[in-house]
Amino acid sequence: MLFLLPIFVWIVLLSYIYGILPYILFKRVLPINPVLPVLLGFAVLGIISQWMFVGGPITIFAQLVLIFGAMVAVWRYTFWYKAHLQNVWNWLLSLSKLSIVLLVTILLVILYQSALPTKINDMGMYYLQTLQWMKQFGMVKGLGNVHPALGLASAWHSLLVHFDFFGNDLHFYAINGVLVFVVFAFLLAEWKIRPNAFIFCYTLLFFPLAFLYLTAPSPDLPLLALTPLILYWAFFQKDEISFEAILLFSSFVFSCKPPSFIPVIIAIVLVIQQVLILVRTKREKSKTNKQILYAYLAIALLLLFSISPVFIRNYFQTGYVLYPMSLSSKAANVQELENYSNPKWQIPSDFNQAYRSGIISWGLNDKVDKNTFISSEQSKSTRFQLWLTRSGYKGFMNKLIFANGVFLILLLLYLFAIKRRFRFEPNKASLLVISILLLVVQVLEWYLLSQYRLMLPSAIAIACWSAGLIYFSKDDYSFPPSGNSFQSKIFGQLPIIPIAIIYLVLAFVPFSLFKDSSRNKSITQTDGFTSSYLLKPYSTYQLGTLSSYPIDSLNFNYYTDKTYAWDCPIPARSLSQKIFVDSIFHYQLHAFTSNPKDGFYLSRLGE
Repeated sequence: MLFLLPIFVWIVLLSYIYGILPYILFKRVLPINPVLPVLLGFAVLGIISQWMFVGGPITIFAQLVLIFGAMVAVWRYTFWYKAHLQNVWNWLLSLSKLSIVLLVTILLVILYQSALPTKINDMGMYYLQTLQWMKQFGMVKGLGNVHPALGLASAWHSLLVHFDFFGNDLHFYAINGVLVFVVFAFLLAEWKIRPNAFIFCYTLLFFPLAFLYLTAPSPDLPLLALTPLILYWAFFQKDEISFEAILLFSSFVFSCKPPSFIPVIIAIVLVIQQVLILVRTKREKSKTNKQILYAYLAIALLLLFSISPVFIRNYFQTGYVLYPMSLSSKAANVQELENYSNPKWQIPSDFNQAYRSGIISWGLNDKVDKNTFISSEQSKSTRFQLWLTRSGYKGFMNKLIFANGVFLILLLLYLFAIKRRFRFEPNKASLLVISILLLVVQVLEWYLLSQYRLMLPSAIAIACWSAGLIYFSKDDYSFPPSGNSFQSKIFGQLPIIPIAIIYLVLAFVPFSLFKDSSRNKSITQTDGFTSSYLLKPYSTYQLGTLSSYPIDSLNFNYYTDKTYAWDCPIPARSLSQKIFVDSIFHYQLHAFTSNPKDGFYLSRLGE
């Protein structure tokens, strides 16, 4: 736990430095919220880390490059940093004793939870393996053929590698805890500056759910944290955050884990809006042609910088630019085009389809068999019934997500059909369009994903949006809602007080019930409090009996008593994964050469 504290501080400091840069480079006013640059720094560093991953292994050299860049930025723009640091200092001095207690309490709980063994199965399935490949080889051609999840290469993981510089004896996996703490500090400042219904709802929903992600670097967390906030900034705080910042946030979330529909849609809308503004500006001749050309060039370069590494990594690691989506089609001409243009290392289309079918299956019943992967043909009504009537806590979450969408529909009917009077007539159409788009996104995510945890970011965004609509419809509220009226009428106390209490309680709750149904029983924490993690975090996942099997001229490592590869030295692939691919899909993994860096491909058995 205490070993993590210096890294926590270092990540916050480096993120702050890089988070100020977009405001400087695009000549924007520095934000009022003193913590916002730290959040933006996560996005900037994450995108940079993707470029470094595309360029090669993320070594100590890449870490030094980030440090050198930060030093140059501080030296070159000292005035800007001093100006904003004064804002940060004034905010810290203005904090009440209660706020300081809350910050310290949350920090200690997060540090302790981040030091515990993981409770997330994906840690063993692909997180640890992804980190190793990024460190040792960088982008690898056809890596998704080894395991489909390895093809994702999340920006969250490439960012984490830049802060994992302890060596083999101690690894840093606690980046999720840093993000949760920064979001807590951001909301603490935001609630003081502009308390509103959206932020209140976000606070109560995000933190209890985020607690589950503290023991592993899950890329689900940045989606959960930033998707509702991107919606908040785009429509409620346009003056607080610039177009460029929202585009960076949206691109980062998309590069962490696709499809990220809400951030992507917002980014597309804002780009179109900026282009239309430039077209109008040119027509009105309020700027010179040279200035307009530079504005177009700035948008193009920003898009190129923020999005390009995602498409590059997807193509080289899986053969699909929009992985895990593909162009597979029953149409002969499309299929022929794929066969002609797709590279040898591309994940076979039926195997890729099976991977996506497996994602849907986990959202319905957690039972994956041969029939599930070979054919996922189901009537939509049957599938919806399975999803909605599922038992257990996952079924409960499914029902909450469904109820959340139904509530927004009923709210819209009341505001726009029954009441037929909306205080903010100029915004009426836009509010209705945004609400419908959010519902469409949720339906689309159910169709493509079905897992509740993958639908949660949009669900939280919808819940917060509904909370905002309720108050927008009242006669004594403005658009966006007035901070003073909301605070005085609803709560005089900080909404994050119960969050601190919840975190304190959860920190000492044993997870024996979780262990009974866990696939990583040997390492999942079962005690409520373990003093051994107060100093040094749990970070060694090389457990079990190590063995290997040959694939062409390479030996692949695996644990004989583990379902997943965990932290096996790479190249690694669990024996169950090998048997699964060989026996069900009749594919065989091959290496291009004896060097893992040169990549892998799948071929039919016997070919």
